[in-house]
Formats: sequence, structure tokens, C-alpha cells
Amino acid sequence: MRRQNLGLSLILLPAAIMSTGHVHDSAVSWVSLGPHMAVVYSVALSPADPSVLYLMTSEGLEKSSDAGQTWARLRAPGRTVETLAVFPGSARKVLLGTSGGIYESRDGGATWSLDGLAGYQIYSIAIDPLHPRTLYAGAVLRGVFKTSDGGAHWAHVGGPNVPDDFLVVAPSQTRDLYAEGQLGGVYRSTDGGSTWSQAGLHDRILSSLLVDPTRADTAYVGTAFGGALKTTNGGRTWTRIGFRGQGVNMLAIDPRNPNVVFAGARRGLVFSSDGGESWRSAGHGITNDNIEGLALDAAHPSTIFAGTGGGMFLTHDRGLSWSPDDTGLSGAIVEALVVDPRDPSTIYEGNALAGVERSTDGGSTWRLTGLRDPSVGVLASSPSGTIYAGTGDGIFVSSTGGSRWSRSLDSAGAVTAIAVAPSSPNVAYAGIWQGPVLRSRDAGQHWTSPWSGHGKLPTATTALAVDPGATKVVYAADALFNLMKSTDGGADWHIEFNAPSGVNALVIDPESPETIYAGGNGVWVSHDAGLHWKNVALAHQYVAALELDPANPAIIFAGTAKGVFTSGDGGVDWSRIDSTGLMSQGVDSLAVSVSSPEVLYAGTGGGGVFEHRM
Repeated sequence: MRRQNLGLSLILLPAAIMSTGHVHDSAVSWVSLGPHMAVVYSVALSPADPSVLYLMTSEGLEKSSDAGQTWARLRAPGRTVETLAVFPGSARKVLLGTSGGIYESRDGGATWSLDGLAGYQIYSIAIDPLHPRTLYAGAVLRGVFKTSDGGAHWAHVGGPNVPDDFLVVAPSQTRDLYAEGQLGGVYRSTDGGSTWSQAGLHDRILSSLLVDPTRADTAYVGTAFGGALKTTNGGRTWTRIGFRGQGVNMLAIDPRNPNVVFAGARRGLVFSSDGGESWRSAGHGITNDNIEGLALDAAHPSTIFAGTGGGMFLTHDRGLSWSPDDTGLSGAIVEALVVDPRDPSTIYEGNALAGVERSTDGGSTWRLTGLRDPSVGVLASSPSGTIYAGTGDGIFVSSTGGSRWSRSLDSAGAVTAIAVAPSSPNVAYAGIWQGPVLRSRDAGQHWTSPWSGHGKLPTATTALAVDPGATKVVYAADALFNLMKSTDGGADWHIEFNAPSGVNALVIDPESPETIYAGGNGVWVSHDAGLHWKNVALAHQYVAALELDPANPAIIFAGTAKGVFTSGDGGVDWSRIDSTGLMSQGVDSLAVSVSSPEVLYAGTGGGGVFEHRM
């Protein structure tokens, strides 16, 4: 079981696309709006130049050359990246441990070449700080390998039962190494990796490991569930130093004062000034408590970088106050988008990292709202500005711009769709996975099932749409029955047998309610209220989102795994909006402002929100 070195798939999507219909590229670009909150799995600070940082994130490898003020994506080799390390003497020399060996860059990540151990899955790399041509690598089920010539030749220095994870070289005595064993616990070598012995905690699964920079016999470990422990005798005995029952994701130590230790626990960042005897909070200003990476500037130990489940943060006062440090670092997994119908500059996005965020300046800045539930998958808005949020176990409603939310429904299953009736804004419908379609008549304050008990009903709803002129006419895409329709507000449902399967999105033409568009395996259209359907474009492509231009509903937008497509004539002809600037081409949600329809917003599965001006 691996906890820290989470793999990152860095295979790039092909530029070519395939679809049916008349498809061509149009010369339009996208602008990234953030929010800047990638999941950061690991932080590596260059010892030679502390303004240079490298990150492993949910979107790949990132680099900053200005102490985190700005970030740029690196093109990594087409392998799953497990770990990274920066050489002590050069900020431009970086190593990656991958699913296919060790890769080296000598130009700051611009290019990569295989450096050895091809075919091995490398979980950890350690560099001797005094002799940087001496490297150690932990390979899954193969043990530890060592090179003394910078990677030209590697030698196996341990059998398959010796450690392969969390390799750490003791800075004060570099022939001393610590590591986690194959099945947990701590191992130690005092002869440069030639031999290894158990050093306690054989029944513990580690999540972090560090060695005191001045005393090789003193080490700290964080465990997945059992808090943090410390040894002062090389692992013969260990003492618990806090966090009973908690996981400790990350540990860091002040290189100038080894009594100062930082710990990223499940409940936030804390620090100790007495070697772990006591702990105090050090995370004021960090908005995500899941600390995955820490890096201290050796020259200025008051400067610390923290990588979290919601972006990067920086402190210059040893943790008394923190500020975001992630401009350009956008990895938000955006599940849903809505624009306030009364104010085109107010945008809400629901993401899988933090919950619901709001921007009141057209996406220039974002703030977390009062709903910080990472299971938010659905957002909807009413003409009056009421915001609905569907989560993994209920519905939340806000009429205060997201500052306050009230839970209006507890559900046994995830809320998969919410649709507000355009002609009656107090009426809304909600789909529950493995549950019925519910209805509210009081702007989401109360929900009931209107089903009469006769016939079939949707119980695996993937999308909902309400007729713009008839509150009781509702369409429900269903994983079991494809598409169902009710003309009495959800009391009775009948199956539209000619409808496409696998529908994820439904939109209705407000000027011609007989016209319905469905997105799933391509884009489909019905011109007779769902009786007959025709595939009009993008066959064999996954269409995750559909949106109509409020000013001209003949203009349709389709979000796919290969960017955004558009039609200006009701679905007859289609073109792909040029993906320049769209870092993550997988578009899962779309939104157009009712009052300012010249702006299209796209939510992506790892790149945040993007803007396209039409």
C-alpha cells in the first residue's frame, strides 16, 4: 500500500480528433481563470537555488523559478511518475522515479532521458548530500539499488525483502540510511545500503520519514493512522510524540535548528520547538488541511512552502501566517459550473478538492464559500439567484451568494442532477442515484417524491431538464431506461424508447420546447419532444456537457474529452473551438451567462475553469 508517492499519468492527449458531421478548427483561444488549487503530492526545493521548486500534482509536474509566484507545467516522460529529487549542486538537474525506471533532466525539466533501471517501478530516490554522484533508488519488490557514478551504473544492494520506499540519507553521516520496508516498519543501513536491519515499528504503515540533520540516530516517522513517533537510538526504541489516532502525512525539520519540527496532520499543520515534546498550530491561512508536502528554505528557515490538497501556500514567519502561492497552478477538478443570472461577473464552481467556490470578478479571483464539501457534483441556479448544490449525500441551498448554506435534503445516494423550472423558479427537481426523482415547490427548502406508485420511474438519473413553458413536463436521462418523460410533475413516467443511451446532459430550446438536445455518446436531437432522435455530431465521442446560447439557442456548445465543439445552426454543422490555452482538454461542465452571453466558461477535470469570449 502506497500513500505518498501517488502516481501521475502524464500521457499527453493527441491533437487529432475524430467525429461525424462537418467539423473544423476555428481560430479562438481560451484563458485560464483558476482556481489555483491543484492537489500537490510532493514539493521539492532546490538546495542550490531556493527560488526553484518542483511539484508533483494532480495534473502532472510543475516548476516555479520565482519562489512560487508563478508556475509552469513541465512535459514529463510518458510514464507514471512516483517520486522526484533535485540535485544539491544544481537547480536544473532533476531526477524522476517512474513506472519504467529513472529519468534525468539537466535543463530544469525541459527534456528528459532514461538514467537507468529501465523497466523497474521506482518509488523512492535519495541523493547523498555530500557525494551527490552517489544515489539510491527503491524499486518495487526488488529492493534498493545504488550508483556511485551519477547513474551510469547501478548495483543491487538489497534483496526483495529489504526496503523500497521512503529512502532517506542521514545528512550528518551519509552512509546511514533509513527506509520503510515492503510490508511497513522501519529499516536501517549503516554501510551505504550494503546490509539492512529492522529498526522497529514492523506493524506500522508509514506516511513520512525524516532524519535529524545533526544526529544520525534521531529519526521521526509519521504513520497512516497511529500519529508520529521518534527514536533517538537508531530505531531500537520509538516514542509516540502526538497525534494519537490521526494520520500524519508529512514531516519536515529545520536544518539550522533540529528541535523545530513541522507535521502535516489530518487536521492541519502544526509545529514543535522542542523535538516533538509539544505541538502548536502553524496553519493559519492554509485553507486546506490535507498537507501533502513541506519544504523549508535552508538559508531562510522561516520561509516554508506547503503543498496541500487544495494548492500551494507560503509563509515567511515560520508558520504564523500563510498566503496562497499558486498563481498559474490550476488543477481544480471542476464538476459543475453556474453563472449568477443576475450578475455575469459572479461564477460558482463545484470541485472535487474543496467544495463550492465563488468569483465575483469574472474569474480573476476565487473564494471558498461556506460549503466545503468535496463531493459536490451538481450546481444549479434559479432566476432569483438561489444556488443549489448536490453532494454525495444531500442537497444544500444558498440564497446569500454562498456565504451561508442550509442542508435541505439528506439522501442515501449521491445527488446526480438538479433542474430548476424556468417558468416557475420556486420549483426544482433533483435526481438521486438509486433513488427517485424528487421535487421541491419552495425553492429547495423541502423535497418530496411526487411519484404516484404506478409504473416505472427513474432511479439512476444522470441528467434532468424541465420544459421552459410547462413546469410539470420533465425529462430524465436514466442509466437503466435511457430517457424518461413525465407530464404531471413526476407523478408518472414513461420511457422514450427511441432515445439514445448513455445520456449525461440534456438541454431544451427555450424558443421551441419540442427541440431537445442530449449529450452522451455524441450529440443527439429530437424535434418532437422526445419521440424520435437523431445523432447530429460527435458520434463515438463522450459528451459530458451541453449548453445553449441564451441570446440565440440555435448556438450549441458541447464539452467533450477533446475540448469544446459548437454549432451555430441548431446542430447541422459543427466546429471545434480551438483548444489553444485549454491546458486540460477534458471539459466536464459548461456555463454561459444569461445577461452576458458573449462569454463561455468551461470547467475541466484537472485544469480548473477557462474562459472563451465569442
